[in-house]
Amino acid sequence: MLWLMIGLVVLMVAQQWYLRGAFFGRKVPRMPCGYKDFLVPVDSYVVYCKELEPGPIYGSKKGDGHYIGDVGSPSVLIGFYMTVLDRHFAVAPCDVTLVDIERWDAGVNLPMLDLLEYTRVMWLHKFDRWMEKHLDGWLTQNERVVLTFETGHGWQFKMVLIGDKYVNKIDVFGSVGDKMLGGTTVAYIHRGSQVDLLVPRNRLHLKQHNNVNKGFRAGDSSLMGEK
Repeated sequence: MLWLMIGLVVLMVAQQWYLRGAFFGRKVPRMPCGYKDFLVPVDSYVVYCKELEPGPIYGSKKGDGHYIGDVGSPSVLIGFYMTVLDRHFAVAPCDVTLVDIERWDAGVNLPMLDLLEYTRVMWLHKFDRWMEKHLDGWLTQNERVVLTFETGHGWQFKMVLIGDKYVNKIDVFGSVGDKMLGGTTVAYIHRGSQVDLLVPRNRLHLKQHNNVNKGFRAGDSSLMGEK
């Protein structure tokens, strides 16, 4: 019985290592980015596509709102949700220059323990919501990183990387001022599951309008393009 228990523990550890390392962290091969292309940033499916007016902009992940920024012109906000089977590397949608990085850390940074996380999601969901309500987001805030890019045509857009609660595990591969080709890997979300794009409405051409719940691969050019 003891050896059986040890074997099960070893199997669980090996499974977590494989899923979180070798499988979950598979790198995205760089896709060529043509003129006027605007690539899907991550392996994902679209959870919302909203046309917004000027003012403060908020996205949403599983019902939790997150502040993105204030914009002075009409824009389009597209949310891309990643499953545990998707690669969590984000790529540049087109040729860009990274002009700003804003970080909002999680309320508390705990070790990235998968079993603890799954227990919280499955059994402590109501308690989690109670803490959000009564602590006003303290301890329960998702990690977020907002990257502001400028395209080669002189206009800017934002990419919002949304991580998990209780951990700070978003890596950005670049610094302010760096130039990146479309399809280049710009970030990795070790723990989390969503990326939002906030793009000026007069610059984005949606090739597929009924796109909610449709799946796409990082580097796919079939969803949208630049006007």
